[in-house]
Amino acid sequence: MLFIQGNAALLQQKQLAIVGCRSSSINGRDTAIKMAELLTNESLVITSGLAIGIDAAAHKGALMAQGKTIAVVATGLDRVYPTRHRQLAEDILQANGAIVSLFLELCLNRDIFQDAID
Repeated sequence: MLFIQGNAALLQQKQLAIVGCRSSSINGRDTAIKMAELLTNESLVITSGLAIGIDAAAHKGALMAQGKTIAVVATGLDRVYPTRHRQLAEDILQANGAIVSLFLELCLNRDIFQDAID
């Protein structure tokens, strides 16, 4: 089961994942940005993690081209990690993108969840 914040319909569109090293070079990040811009201009949704380095660069490139992007996170939807990417996560959502998680225990307010199943 996936937990999604933002535009869930993006999961049905053609996507390309860009992933790479957290300790990437400037050249590597620039290349990821340019690739994401080009691929976005070909109507592909960019999918990546939300990690420092290539992942963040891929999202930034898609956003710079006014494209769509999906961040797949290893936390619940209530938490952004690394915390320095809070603004990037907000930018993704404001651009009609999505953030996706597998983690139920962190992404739901317990009271809202209990109300929904009662």
